[in-house]
Amino acid sequence: MFAIEGEKWKNLRHKLSVTFTSGRMKMMFPIIESHTMELINLVDSLSTNEVGIDIKNVCMRFTADVIGSCGFGIECNSMRDENAEMLRMSEFFDIKDTWTRINFFIVNVFTNFAKLFKLKVTPQFINDFFLPMIKQTFELREKSDINRSDFLSLLMQIKKYGKLKDEETEVGTLTFNELAAQAFIFFVAGKIFFIIVFCDSIYD
Repeated sequence: MFAIEGEKWKNLRHKLSVTFTSGRMKMMFPIIESHTMELINLVDSLSTNEVGIDIKNVCMRFTADVIGSCGFGIECNSMRDENAEMLRMSEFFDIKDTWTRINFFIVNVFTNFAKLFKLKVTPQFINDFFLPMIKQTFELREKSDINRSDFLSLLMQIKKYGKLKDEETEVGTLTFNELAAQAFIFFVAGKIFFIIVFCDSIYD
Protein backbone atom coordinates (compact mmCIF):
# COMPACT_ATOMS: atom_id res chain seq x y z
CA MET A 1 0.00 0.00 0.00
CA PHE A 2 2.95 2.31 0.68
CA ALA A 3 4.22 1.78 -2.85
CA ILE A 4 1.10 2.66 -4.84
CA GLU A 5 -0.50 6.00 -5.63
CA GLY A 6 -3.56 7.69 -7.03
CA GLU A 7 -6.82 5.87 -7.73
CA LYS A 8 -5.32 2.44 -7.10
CA TRP A 9 -4.23 3.54 -3.61
CA LYS A 10 -7.68 5.01 -2.96
CA ASN A 11 -9.45 1.79 -3.97
CA LEU A 12 -7.16 -0.42 -1.92
CA ARG A 13 -7.46 1.86 1.11
CA HIS A 14 -11.25 1.66 0.82
CA LYS A 15 -11.12 -2.13 0.85
CA LEU A 16 -8.82 -2.29 3.88
CA SER A 17 -10.47 0.40 6.01
CA VAL A 18 -13.15 -2.04 7.21
CA THR A 19 -10.47 -4.27 8.77
CA PHE A 20 -9.10 -1.52 11.03
CA THR A 21 -12.18 -0.48 13.00
CA SER A 22 -11.92 -0.47 16.80
CA GLY A 23 -14.22 -3.50 16.93
CA ARG A 24 -11.93 -5.52 14.63
CA MET A 25 -8.89 -4.57 16.68
CA LYS A 26 -10.63 -5.61 19.92
CA MET A 27 -11.43 -8.93 18.28
CA MET A 28 -7.69 -9.65 18.16
CA PHE A 29 -7.14 -8.88 21.84
CA PRO A 30 -7.52 -12.54 22.98
CA ILE A 31 -4.68 -13.45 20.62
CA ILE A 32 -2.46 -10.81 22.21
CA GLU A 33 -3.52 -11.91 25.69
CA SER A 34 -2.64 -15.52 24.91
CA HIS A 35 1.02 -14.54 24.56
CA THR A 36 1.28 -12.64 27.84
CA MET A 37 1.96 -15.72 29.96
CA GLU A 38 4.93 -16.59 27.75
CA LEU A 39 6.12 -13.01 28.19
CA ILE A 40 5.90 -13.36 31.97
CA ASN A 41 7.77 -16.67 31.85
CA LEU A 42 10.46 -15.14 29.65
CA VAL A 43 10.98 -12.20 32.01
CA ASP A 44 11.08 -14.57 35.01
CA SER A 45 13.70 -16.74 33.33
CA LEU A 46 15.85 -13.73 32.49
CA SER A 47 15.51 -12.08 35.90
CA THR A 48 18.16 -14.39 37.32
CA ASN A 49 20.68 -13.00 34.83
CA GLU A 50 23.27 -10.93 36.71
CA VAL A 51 23.79 -8.70 33.67
CA GLY A 52 20.13 -7.69 33.74
CA ILE A 53 17.29 -7.89 31.27
CA ASP A 54 17.52 -6.48 27.76
CA ILE A 55 14.06 -4.91 27.62
CA LYS A 56 14.31 -4.12 23.94
CA ASN A 57 15.11 -7.73 23.08
CA VAL A 58 12.25 -9.00 25.23
CA CYS A 59 9.77 -6.61 23.63
CA MET A 60 11.03 -7.42 20.13
CA ARG A 61 10.41 -11.12 20.79
CA PHE A 62 6.97 -10.44 22.24
CA THR A 63 5.87 -8.24 19.32
CA ALA A 64 7.23 -10.74 16.78
CA ASP A 65 4.99 -13.42 18.31
CA VAL A 66 1.96 -11.15 18.62
CA ILE A 67 2.18 -9.64 15.13
CA GLY A 68 2.97 -13.01 13.59
CA SER A 69 -0.08 -14.52 15.26
CA CYS A 70 -2.44 -11.60 14.53
CA GLY A 71 -1.17 -10.95 11.03
CA PHE A 72 -0.37 -14.42 9.69
CA GLY A 73 -2.05 -16.78 12.12
CA ILE A 74 1.18 -18.62 12.85
CA GLU A 75 3.12 -19.36 16.00
CA CYS A 76 6.56 -17.77 15.71
CA ASN A 77 7.88 -19.01 19.09
CA SER A 78 10.24 -16.05 19.35
CA MET A 79 9.88 -15.89 23.13
CA ARG A 80 10.77 -19.57 23.46
CA ASP A 81 13.63 -19.47 20.98
CA GLU A 82 15.77 -16.37 20.56
CA ASN A 83 17.02 -17.80 17.25
CA ALA A 84 13.53 -18.16 15.76
CA GLU A 85 13.41 -17.40 12.04
CA MET A 86 10.66 -14.81 12.39
CA LEU A 87 12.68 -12.91 14.97
CA ARG A 88 15.74 -12.95 12.72
CA MET A 89 13.67 -11.49 9.88
CA SER A 90 12.10 -8.84 12.09
CA GLU A 91 15.51 -7.67 13.28
CA PHE A 92 16.10 -6.29 9.81
CA PHE A 93 13.57 -3.56 10.61
CA ASP A 94 15.53 -2.46 13.67
CA ILE A 95 17.07 0.01 11.19
CA LYS A 96 20.33 0.36 13.14
CA ASP A 97 22.30 0.19 9.92
CA THR A 98 22.92 3.63 8.38
CA TRP A 99 22.33 2.47 4.80
CA THR A 100 19.03 0.85 5.81
CA ARG A 101 17.89 4.16 7.31
CA ILE A 102 18.95 6.11 4.20
CA ASN A 103 17.31 3.57 1.89
CA PHE A 104 14.07 3.67 3.89
CA PHE A 105 14.05 7.48 3.73
CA ILE A 106 14.69 7.62 -0.02
CA VAL A 107 12.03 5.01 -0.89
CA ASN A 108 9.34 6.79 1.14
CA VAL A 109 10.23 10.41 0.33
CA PHE A 110 11.79 10.35 -3.14
CA THR A 111 9.57 7.69 -4.70
CA ASN A 112 10.33 8.50 -8.34
CA PHE A 113 14.08 8.38 -7.66
CA ALA A 114 13.64 5.05 -5.86
CA LYS A 115 11.66 3.62 -8.79
CA LEU A 116 14.32 4.79 -11.26
CA PHE A 117 17.06 2.92 -9.41
CA LYS A 118 14.76 0.07 -8.35
CA LEU A 119 15.28 0.68 -4.64
CA LYS A 120 13.06 -1.25 -2.24
CA VAL A 121 12.44 -1.06 1.50
CA THR A 122 12.76 -4.81 1.95
CA PRO A 123 15.45 -7.02 0.43
CA GLN A 124 14.56 -10.05 -1.67
CA PHE A 125 15.49 -12.61 1.02
CA ILE A 126 12.72 -11.25 3.27
CA ASN A 127 10.16 -11.46 0.45
CA ASP A 128 11.32 -15.02 -0.23
CA PHE A 129 10.67 -15.89 3.42
CA PHE A 130 7.28 -14.25 3.92
CA LEU A 131 5.44 -14.83 0.64
CA PRO A 132 5.64 -18.67 0.66
CA MET A 133 4.65 -18.64 4.35
CA ILE A 134 1.57 -16.51 3.66
CA LYS A 135 0.64 -18.65 0.66
CA GLN A 136 0.96 -21.88 2.68
CA THR A 137 -1.18 -20.50 5.52
CA PHE A 138 -3.74 -19.15 3.05
CA GLU A 139 -4.05 -22.46 1.20
CA LEU A 140 -4.31 -24.46 4.44
CA ARG A 141 -7.11 -22.25 5.76
CA GLU A 142 -8.97 -22.27 2.48
CA LYS A 143 -8.72 -26.05 2.15
CA SER A 144 -9.66 -26.80 5.77
CA ASP A 145 -12.12 -23.90 6.15
CA ILE A 146 -10.20 -22.54 9.14
CA ASN A 147 -11.33 -19.22 10.58
CA ARG A 148 -9.46 -17.24 13.24
CA SER A 149 -10.01 -13.80 14.71
CA ASP A 150 -6.98 -12.30 13.01
CA PHE A 151 -6.05 -9.93 10.23
CA LEU A 152 -5.42 -12.67 7.67
CA SER A 153 -8.95 -14.04 8.09
CA LEU A 154 -10.38 -10.57 7.45
CA LEU A 155 -8.32 -10.26 4.27
CA MET A 156 -9.45 -13.71 3.14
CA GLN A 157 -13.09 -12.72 3.61
CA ILE A 158 -12.61 -9.64 1.43
CA LYS A 159 -10.79 -11.68 -1.19
CA LYS A 160 -13.57 -14.28 -1.34
CA TYR A 161 -16.73 -12.23 -0.82
CA GLY A 162 -15.72 -8.66 -1.64
CA LYS A 163 -16.72 -7.70 1.90
CA LEU A 164 -16.53 -8.90 5.49
CA LYS A 165 -19.06 -11.61 6.33
CA ASP A 166 -20.91 -9.55 8.92
CA GLU A 167 -20.93 -6.37 6.82
CA GLU A 168 -23.50 -5.45 4.18
CA THR A 169 -21.39 -2.95 2.25
CA GLU A 170 -19.29 -4.47 -0.53
CA VAL A 171 -15.80 -3.05 -0.97
CA GLY A 172 -14.52 -5.20 -3.84
CA THR A 173 -12.34 -8.28 -3.87
CA LEU A 174 -8.59 -8.56 -3.36
CA THR A 175 -6.14 -10.54 -5.45
CA PHE A 176 -3.88 -12.98 -3.64
CA ASN A 177 -0.88 -10.72 -4.27
CA GLU A 178 -2.72 -7.79 -2.69
CA LEU A 179 -3.69 -9.96 0.26
CA ALA A 180 -0.13 -11.17 0.76
CA ALA A 181 1.26 -7.64 0.45
CA GLN A 182 -1.13 -6.26 3.09
CA ALA A 183 -0.42 -9.13 5.50
CA PHE A 184 3.29 -8.40 5.10
CA ILE A 185 2.76 -4.66 5.62
CA PHE A 186 0.84 -5.46 8.82
CA PHE A 187 4.01 -7.12 10.13
CA VAL A 188 6.41 -4.43 8.87
CA ALA A 189 4.32 -1.53 10.14
CA GLY A 190 3.90 -3.17 13.52
CA LYS A 191 7.63 -3.73 13.93
CA ILE A 192 8.61 -0.25 12.78
CA PHE A 193 5.98 1.39 14.99
CA PHE A 194 7.25 -0.57 17.98
CA ILE A 195 10.89 0.29 17.31
CA ILE A 196 10.36 4.00 16.66
CA VAL A 197 7.74 4.79 19.29
CA PHE A 198 8.37 2.31 22.08
CA CYS A 199 12.01 1.31 22.06
CA ASP A 200 13.42 4.75 21.36
CA SER A 201 11.45 6.15 24.29
CA ILE A 202 13.04 3.59 26.60
CA TYR A 203 16.56 4.60 25.67
CA ASP A 204 15.93 8.38 25.73
